This record gives sequence, C-alpha cells and structure tokens, in this order.
Amino acid sequence: MTINFRATILGLCLLSTALQANTAENFVGKYSSSERETLAELFLLDDQSFCFVFMGGAVDAKIAGAWKVIDQEESTIELQQTQVEANPHQVRAKLSQRVDKKISIVIEGYSTRDINSPVFAFSKDNQFPQQFRALLPANNSVGRSKYALPLITPADAKYFYLGSETSSNNDGSSEITVSQFKIGLFDTFQLGFNPQPDMIPESFIAQLNAEGLQFENEFFSAKGELDEATITSVTQQCINAKPQTTNPLAENSPWTMLEPSNVTYITDNNINSDPYFGPDDPEFARQGNGTTALVAYEKQLLESYYIEAKSSSEALGKFLTFSKALIAIEPRYTIYASDLGMKLSQLLVDANSKGDLDSAELIFNTYANDVFPRVKDIDDQQIQYSVSVIASQGLIIYAVGDNKAVLSTVVDTLLGPDFDFVNSRNPTLVYNLACVHSLNRNKAQMLKAVKAARTMDKPREQFMKDGDFAFYLEDSDFLAAIQ
Repeated sequence: MTINFRATILGLCLLSTALQANTAENFVGKYSSSERETLAELFLLDDQSFCFVFMGGAVDAKIAGAWKVIDQEESTIELQQTQVEANPHQVRAKLSQRVDKKISIVIEGYSTRDINSPVFAFSKDNQFPQQFRALLPANNSVGRSKYALPLITPADAKYFYLGSETSSNNDGSSEITVSQFKIGLFDTFQLGFNPQPDMIPESFIAQLNAEGLQFENEFFSAKGELDEATITSVTQQCINAKPQTTNPLAENSPWTMLEPSNVTYITDNNINSDPYFGPDDPEFARQGNGTTALVAYEKQLLESYYIEAKSSSEALGKFLTFSKALIAIEPRYTIYASDLGMKLSQLLVDANSKGDLDSAELIFNTYANDVFPRVKDIDDQQIQYSVSVIASQGLIIYAVGDNKAVLSTVVDTLLGPDFDFVNSRNPTLVYNLACVHSLNRNKAQMLKAVKAARTMDKPREQFMKDGDFAFYLEDSDFLAAIQ
C-alpha cells in the first residue's frame, strides 16, 4: 500500500468498537498502520498531548501538539500541532568506527522517486560551492534501492550538500533548495528526500466510530493500549523533544538525525548535469552502509591484507596494523575474533617454519598484546584453539632465540596457572611445553607434559630423537613416561 502523506494526515479517522459518545479518556491510545514501505502512528496521551509519526523509506516526519474533544456525540477531536519535524532533506549519521578511517555516504533510492533535480556536493569549508553535481540522469530512471557515493577521507571534505527542486518558474527554470550538513565526528551517513515537507496542516480532525481505523479508503488497526515505556519514549523523543546531543564517540552510538547547518537556493545554472550515478555503476555504488554491508566490506579487507601478508615483511606489517585496528572496534570485534586468530596463528606457523624470527616475534606480540586481551573471555572453541597454537609457536620462539619475555607471556598470560596438560586439545603445544620444561630442567612439569603428549599419540621416537630431551635419555622416569 502506498500512502499519500497529505491525505493520511488531512483525512485521518480514528475508529473504535463503541458507538456511544466518547469522553477524552476513550481516545487515549496508539493507532497505527504499517505496510511494506510506510508506517504511520498516532499516539494520544491522557494529558491531551499527541505525537504523529510518519516513516516512508528514508523519509521521516514527526508532528507533536495538543488535542481536545470538540464533539462527544460525534466522537470527534481536533489535533493542533505545536512543533513539526519535517525537512526536505533527511540525513541520519552515526560513528561506525570504520577500520579504514573513511566516510561512507549512501542515499536511499526509495526516497528519490518523486524528486526533481536531486544534486550533491562536498566542500572543505562551510562556504557553499558554486557548482553542484546532479545525482541521477535527468529522468531519474536508474531505479535502485541504494546509491553509495565513493568513500572519502576526513581530509577530503568537512561538509556535504543535498539539494532538490522545490519550485519551478513560468520560464521553465527551477529553484532548488540545498541543505548543508557538517560531517563532524561521524563516519556513516544515510540520506533521503522528503517530497512533501510543507504539506503538513497545522490542525486536523479525527473521529472515533465503530468501523475501525480508517482514512479515505485505507484501514488502520484499532486502538492499542499505551504502556509506561511507550509513553515515556513518545514524550521524550517527540512531544518534548530537545535537540539531539548524542556523543558519536560513545559506546554503541545510535543513529542521530542531523539538522542542516545552513540552507541556500540555486538555479539550474549551478548544476553540472553529468550525474554521479547511472545504470552501469559498479557494485560498490549499489551497496548500503548498514552493519551487514560494513562487516562484509571489512571481512574482504581482512582477507586481502592476509593474502598480501604472506609475500613480504612490509605487507605483514600492514596486516598487523589492520588487525590491531579491527580488534579494537568495540561494536564489532567479536565478529572478527575467530577468523583473525586463525590467520595470525597460520602466519606465525609459517614464519617459524621459515626461521624468520623477527616476523614471528612481531606476530606473537601483536596477538598477545592486542588480540588476546579482547578475546580471552569469549566462549568459542576456534578462538581457544588459536590461543593454543599461538602459545605453542611462542615456545618455539623462546627455544630458538632464548626470548624469556615470550616464554613468560606464554606461561603466565596465554596459558595461565590453571592450564591443564591432560585436557588440552593441541598435542603440539603440549609437546613443546615438554621440550621447554626439559631444557629448563623442570622434571616434574616435563613429565606431566610428556605423559599428556603421549596420550595424544605423539610418537615415542620423536622424544628419543629430539635433542631437547638429551639430558633425560637415560632417566628411568622419562623412559617410563614415553612408553
């Protein structure tokens, strides 16, 4: 169902299951209608304040005001608005803590359907540009749900501008309203157009009767009850709404609706007709920038950096830097924790196999210092196995380079005092622990590790041939342990 916003508001009729005269208390409640593309809700509170909310694609509007009964017999009330939130250009923003440090701007395609001459521009200061670029071809015929602008860096722009035709002149020229928005600390923006921002009446009439909730030929649900949480939310966010002061740096920062920092008017002469978007746009220009799309993008980056990290120490450094940034993202780090652990552990195995001690130490320290503190309490078998691989490879670093700091990190941090040889799922880790304890003449711990490794099918011959156990080759306890 496509709802005409003006008709919705002008013709709103509230219907009930009772035909008798209604006092004010009979009207209190929530009335709503939702379809695939729109949602309309009216909240009538017992203090005779109200909030009307309309949402369609990227277009949101809120009306707040007061209501009163004007005819009890006809069950009619009048709603008088005191404030309205409706702009021709709708922008919401949040800080997603993008790991690439870029700024993502996506325009909701649904909202462009009835818009003439949509334009866009960037600027590095708060001065309006002289030229704006058309977003779409002249007939707006591209027709898709998302239009993603190329990613930019904070140095590229401090402001962006969204414009659309608001009136046309007799000579065929158009007046285009352009809204300026400040980027600030945000890195993710979703933009839309409101085709009818000035068509909300100052007052309108609602009627309660027995047929249901109806306006023109559309039906709404019957009255629903208001709980305390809903009343509080409606009061704070609509009826007594204050300018939003959301801190984008706060943990799990929500979307924030932005108000234009300035507005101006331009003509067709200020528009570069070469559009940003067309039917042959690449895949990136068709994607959204919600959490799902962002995670998919960051996973692609992780895989790309990982593949490159195998080729050179410089590429490895970039991968480690990226890994540190990814695991530091508070809202999403758990999504990447398992895959990141597997990739780091494999790179560490490869470095040790090549005898590249410098790279091995870099990888180990990155995991121990930056990744492990974030993942140690996550109940995930793959993560825990990656910890055991990193620990096992850390023991090799110690054995080769006599790096006591690495040994201390393995024993005290990665494994901890409660490490259980017997229940470990990594025979290589247990074997390497046996080697370390043998070299350090810690016989009791060595024997525990040897016995545990043998139960995991580490062959007897491997112990006998390994020089790390040379001191114990004739020790009866050692020989008994490897049987």
